[in-house]
Amino acid sequence: MVAQERSVGNAMDDAGILLQLKNLYAKQDYKDLLANVEIKVVEGRVLLTGNVDKAESQVEAVRLAWEVPGVREV
Repeated sequence: MVAQERSVGNAMDDAGILLQLKNLYAKQDYKDLLANVEIKVVEGRVLLTGNVDKAESQVEAVRLAWEVPGVREV
């Protein structure tokens, strides 16, 4: 974390967002979210990449990301 430009506190906040989002994805009926979506979080900005089976899964991935406290942008 030292080599990154963000503070240790921001990196910890981002790690918390990442864990909460993965937990939300694991609890969903859209099982392809956890398996097929890669999540990166930097300073509260969430980047979702990957391929999902249905368009509904894509919408759900974004919706859930906005539910996590601290998320500023998806």
